[in-house]
Amino acid sequence: MPFLVAPIAGLFGGGIVAQLLVGTALYVGGTLLAQALAPKQKDPGVSLTMQIGGDSPLSFFVGTAATAGHRVYAGAWGNEGQTPNAYFVDVLELANAPLDGLSNVYVNGELATIRWSDPHPDYGYPINQGRKGGRDHLWVKFHDGRQTVADPYLVSKFSGSERPYGADRIGLGNAYAVVTVRYNRELWKSGAPKMLFEVRGLRLYDIRKDSSAGGIGTHRRNNPATWEWTDNPYVIAYNVAFMGVYVGSEWLWGLQNLPALRLPTSAWVAAMNEADRRLAAWDNQKQFTIGGEITVDMEPAAVLEEIAKSSLGRFIESAGSYKPRCGAPGTSVYSFGEADLLITDPRTVTPFPGLEATHNTVEASYTEPGEAWGWKPAPVQSSAAYIAADGNRTLSAGLRFPMVSRNEQVQRLAYSYLEDGRRFRQFRASFHPITWLLEPGDVIDGTILSEGYSGKQFEILEMSGRRSFVQTMTLREIDPADFDPPAAARQEWSVGTIQTIYPPAQVVTGWAVSPYAHTDSESRARRPGIQCFYQGGMDDIRDIKIMIRRSGEVEPFFSQPYPYDADNLTPSVIIVGELILGNEPYEVASIFVPFSPRDMDMSDWLAVTTPDIRVSEGDLSSELQDLLGDTRQFLDVDLGEILGEIGDIDETLSIVEAQVADLLSTPAYDPELAYTDGQMVTFDGGLYVAIQDAPIGVTPANAAYWQKVGDYESLGEAVAAIGSTLNSEVFRIDGVLEAQSTAITSLGTVIEGKADAAALNSLSLTVSEQGDDIVSQGQAITGLSNALADKADASAVQSLATTVSDQGDAIEAQGTAITGVQSALGGKADASALSSLATTVSDQGDTIEAQGLAITEVQSDLADKADASALSGLSATVSQQGDDLTAVSEGFQDLSALVDDVESSVAVVAKAEASPGGGVSQFAVQVKIDGPNTFSPGIFTIRATPTMSEALFGVDRFSIVDSLGNVLGVFASDGQLQYARIPIIQADKIDAASIFAVNANITGTLQVGTGATGVFLQGPNNRILIVDGT
Repeated sequence: MPFLVAPIAGLFGGGIVAQLLVGTALYVGGTLLAQALAPKQKDPGVSLTMQIGGDSPLSFFVGTAATAGHRVYAGAWGNEGQTPNAYFVDVLELANAPLDGLSNVYVNGELATIRWSDPHPDYGYPINQGRKGGRDHLWVKFHDGRQTVADPYLVSKFSGSERPYGADRIGLGNAYAVVTVRYNRELWKSGAPKMLFEVRGLRLYDIRKDSSAGGIGTHRRNNPATWEWTDNPYVIAYNVAFMGVYVGSEWLWGLQNLPALRLPTSAWVAAMNEADRRLAAWDNQKQFTIGGEITVDMEPAAVLEEIAKSSLGRFIESAGSYKPRCGAPGTSVYSFGEADLLITDPRTVTPFPGLEATHNTVEASYTEPGEAWGWKPAPVQSSAAYIAADGNRTLSAGLRFPMVSRNEQVQRLAYSYLEDGRRFRQFRASFHPITWLLEPGDVIDGTILSEGYSGKQFEILEMSGRRSFVQTMTLREIDPADFDPPAAARQEWSVGTIQTIYPPAQVVTGWAVSPYAHTDSESRARRPGIQCFYQGGMDDIRDIKIMIRRSGEVEPFFSQPYPYDADNLTPSVIIVGELILGNEPYEVASIFVPFSPRDMDMSDWLAVTTPDIRVSEGDLSSELQDLLGDTRQFLDVDLGEILGEIGDIDETLSIVEAQVADLLSTPAYDPELAYTDGQMVTFDGGLYVAIQDAPIGVTPANAAYWQKVGDYESLGEAVAAIGSTLNSEVFRIDGVLEAQSTAITSLGTVIEGKADAAALNSLSLTVSEQGDDIVSQGQAITGLSNALADKADASAVQSLATTVSDQGDAIEAQGTAITGVQSALGGKADASALSSLATTVSDQGDTIEAQGLAITEVQSDLADKADASALSGLSATVSQQGDDLTAVSEGFQDLSALVDDVESSVAVVAKAEASPGGGVSQFAVQVKIDGPNTFSPGIFTIRATPTMSEALFGVDRFSIVDSLGNVLGVFASDGQLQYARIPIIQADKIDAASIFAVNANITGTLQVGTGATGVFLQGPNNRILIVDGT
């Protein structure tokens, strides 16, 4: 049988049991609203600020709640491009007891979208709020407190750091999250994001689901593996406050080893069911749910008060048992009338309280998950009728519900607190002794016409008894309808959107471009350029970056930032350089570069053609200008001769073309015609020419008149066959002319800095030498022309005609090109040569800027949370508080003996306390034998106050013997009286759950008080009484 060790220590130290015994045994307070308004030491609930340091108390969660966590490790690692330590890792402890799971994550106040189906093998689950440019920058990983190994990602990254994260950092029993952040200046403007974790708390035992305790299900009180998560207020209270919170076998918080029989099953199940009751008028919602973080420095009584406040409940201690009440008071257990009141004692009626305790409006706030678990006011509950009754004054009560996260539950609570708080009337009187069976919190009804009561329901607030069993009770009127808010009490409410809203990307306004001509001191255009215009007078702009690309291309060849002057209202940028050529089509775009990290959009690409400005002689040194003049004079003479010869070639070609035209019209042989010397005909697949006048009928087969040119089907075929020699000669001429043109064009290419004199001299010699070749080629062509004029061989002429015709165009084009060279040089320079010269004269490159951003490694070496324990062998303390002087003396003795695995121990505790108002004496003994096959503890305590004394036995079997050793009575561990032989019972009060007797033989006289004969009666709640016969 388990025993009450911790509660006894609580009695000595003033813990929860003492509070419940003294504070609620005979008094349950006034209205629920008055209790809710009472100040609290510390509220459970949510923690929205991340904790740092080792002095934070341990904590655990119940229901659903949120926490920012407690940083226990931080580090940075890795490079991203040019950024060192690009990854920041935050290890956040969430709870010091295992959690059921992680529900949601909030990033900078925004409900995060977690890609659960796309986990990273090391970092965990990516979060869309950290995704930019198609890349992830934020991940989260969760450990629920049941892990058995250290996180391998943390070990791999930080085991060798200055603050190593070793493989022994398992954190069993501690739930924690690992957050990995990749640096991005635009995403994380204020540093690493602020994280908030919505978690599901402890898995708890529900007696309703335990088939071994009268419920239905697989839950077992001694097997946490069968327990489940819940947000039921009274399942939570049953577990954390009365059963205690354990991590494995280690106790964390709450009572320890409280016997289940001290938690009446019927009362607890009723409260649990009432909390889970569905409300049809409120969309079938559960009536009450709670959730929150509980720290171990909170008093269990304070947590129970907060649970009761969140569910219109009370916790009542009576005769060592702890009973809850949820929602509306129960049905009446006793009825009374005028005859049940002692007329010799006064009656007191309090019709209404003072103004300070009167309220007609309730303003309530709670933590709203839809707004990142921040505090949010619920719609105000108010009554116009109450305000009018209070002199048209609004008397408001403000309530906070840190363990409630549902708006409409808060509305119902506020409604009930307002209505119940208006039940002012209190009635105090002395009642018949039968009422000693009642207890504070019970509901009774009475009819006292003199007070205007007819079947009026009351709640017992306070009871005090006498030796005569007469009970003086304070009653307060109640109305069950106050605890059942109608649908009309439901008010509209909304949740504000919380998300990170980035400012829209800023575009370049006033953007325009135009051609620009850069002039010298004599206002001569010397360089082509582009002028860019944009809007001025704007804030938070550091630079404007301008990009230029060639028309038809995608990538820019020029990209350069220019400082932005906010004071210049009409700014522009002029771009002139070696990369900008004259008479070229370009496209230009720009983008603002801000001081602050925010998005910018690029402008449109605008088309512009630069001015047709070439390199002039003014760009050459005087030496090169002189050399260029000599070259131009030389070229003027020799090119004139070349062009003259080319003119002769053109004339010759004209004659040849005419002759070729005649040759191409040669007919087939006609036997009815006569032919003259030199005429050509085709005959029998061959080409023939008359060598003398041929009479009619003389066919080409007659060799005396005809000569066969060849077996050709056409004249063109014959010309082609014999024209290869002349064709090669003409091609040679073509090659010489092309080489000369190339040599002249390369003038600018070989000029470096300004020009190369040796290159110009070489060009002069080359043109001179090639001139002779062109003259000789022209003479050869002239000779061919003469030969044709003297009736050249027909086949050769025909071949020449075809080839010269084909080559004529090329020769004419080359002549035109040379003419263009002469014309250009005469005009100052050739465009392509001077363009190449401009490219070679100056070479400027873009400036490449590189910026490296670093994340400063921030790591906190956090100490473990402290654990303090102390054992005092003997102490005496005298403390002065105000005007009261209290003296306390305590003693503790612990004896033990150990043999093999069997340990026997005896512990004795004594305490004496004295003060001007009275005192307390207490004495306790615990004996225990602990071994592999036995566990037999026992405990005895006795306590005395100025008004009473009491004893408590915790043993498997309790026996009463007389002075001779005769057994008078035996009690078993289940509380049953197995055997009793009691000659006489003398007592002021006997209070027992049940008294059962077999073959009872009562002799003598039953007396209550003095001289009264007693009888057996059936009392309320199935209790057996012995009362006055009258």
